[in-house]
Amino acid sequence: MMDREPTVTPDPRPRVETVSGSAAVVGVRCGTCAYPTFAALIRCPVCGADTESSRFAPTGTVFASTCVRVRVPDRPSPRGLAYVDLRDGPRVLVETPIDESPVQVGASVTITGVNGFGDLQGSVDS
Repeated sequence: MMDREPTVTPDPRPRVETVSGSAAVVGVRCGTCAYPTFAALIRCPVCGADTESSRFAPTGTVFASTCVRVRVPDRPSPRGLAYVDLRDGPRVLVETPIDESPVQVGASVTITGVNGFGDLQGSVDS
């Protein structure tokens, strides 16, 4: 019987870095076709070319959103989730403030950091 080391899967969620008080989503961009992704890929999933490290602006537009009312231990309910197309980068899933309805599609959102669970957190720009 062979002893195996446990496989450690890296966290697939986007990373946020804060420099001088300004947040940015960290990822890669294709050096050939400029396709952006937050996943740390060596090759572009579109054209296969090499990728380069990139930082994406924390602002974007809501592509789709929902209000999650299902109670999950240690999570607020209701809570808002939105797919946000970053201004110069990929589409990311962001937890948004919620009252009783989801954030409107087309609204402007700024990523403010990550919550205690490691999920991206954002605020709706007025």
